[in-house]
Amino acid sequence: MFPDYRNLILEDFRKKSEQQLLPNSLLLPSPAKLREECLKICEERYQPRDLKTLRDFFGVVDGKDSCLKAISRFEIDKFKPLINYLKGETEDTNEKNIELLAWLIDFQPRPYELGRKYIGEKEAIEGLELAAAVQPLAKTPQIEPRGFEQRKNQRFFKWLVPGALAILAVTGFSIMKFRKTPPTVQSFADLPSSCMYWTGELYKVVPCGTRPGSAIVLPLDTFLLRNFKKVTQPDTISLRSAGKLWYIKRNNNLDVFTVKGNHPEELHRQLKPLSAYMIKKHILGKQKIRQNPEN
Repeated sequence: MFPDYRNLILEDFRKKSEQQLLPNSLLLPSPAKLREECLKICEERYQPRDLKTLRDFFGVVDGKDSCLKAISRFEIDKFKPLINYLKGETEDTNEKNIELLAWLIDFQPRPYELGRKYIGEKEAIEGLELAAAVQPLAKTPQIEPRGFEQRKNQRFFKWLVPGALAILAVTGFSIMKFRKTPPTVQSFADLPSSCMYWTGELYKVVPCGTRPGSAIVLPLDTFLLRNFKKVTQPDTISLRSAGKLWYIKRNNNLDVFTVKGNHPEELHRQLKPLSAYMIKKHILGKQKIRQNPEN
């Protein structure tokens, strides 16, 4: 999920800042400094895998020389949203700004891949600790010579207590995880072959390898599965919805969704925040025309 990917990039940015591994142009950024840093990075470590990031931010880029030209002509004021985000003056920013930050600090792995799981150090450590707790259960008891039954019993009871505690810990962890996840999602999320497809209003789980009609089948994303839905009743949208919903314009109409992401039927198109202006013009305005057709 992109929010996990974004959080890892910010975590990497903070860590490298504390370790003084970043240049002053990133620690004390300004629009002019960021452009100079971009030119330096493009010159020193240009990689084809970053083409999409560079194209999304700077425009048409086909190679290293094209990248340098695009950056040198780039309007420095367009760096301000990223700078404001890093300073904490805004709570969110466009995904292309996050990808540019990943490129600037050389975050690995990049760019974002749909369907890939992104976990931080904390989650990885918890996984290792859990594996370490379960490991004693896998030990095979040693075969003792006859005459040592008493010592064997002592060893058995000495192993039994920590083993039982480990079982209880694993069982409790599994129960807590299950309670946090709706059963309809948990039952499919545990299957390695789970995917999902767009019904026209929401995502539904389907076994990978199948194709319901002409729908696009994607790797299972439990966040999108639970939260990504199309708003099918425009009369439920008001000016209070500004900034809380996401849209894309298709055939002079708005497709409105509950969370951000890409359009489920045109995955190359990214949704935009629904502004008060768009609500007035394309939603409330059309409702007024329907209510007063003589006007």
